[in-house]
Amino acid sequence: MLSAMSDTWGAPAVTMGIGGSIPAVGILKKLYPQADMLITGAEDPHSRAHGANESIHLANFENAIVAEALLLARLNSTD
Repeated sequence: MLSAMSDTWGAPAVTMGIGGSIPAVGILKKLYPQADMLITGAEDPHSRAHGANESIHLANFENAIVAEALLLARLNSTD
């Protein structure tokens, strides 16, 4: 995913952990213990995630979609 993000945004991707937990992930992990999960978010400093005036920058959202599609294509590749 880091490679797909770097290719999509044209800059090195970074990893970071912020915020709280997503309860559904724990439930899914109990139901499907062998599954690998990747949680991504398309936020910027002005998105005010989960706030009253939450917003999303459409270009960042488009890049997030492209990066996830690129990841899936690469996972499916036989190269």
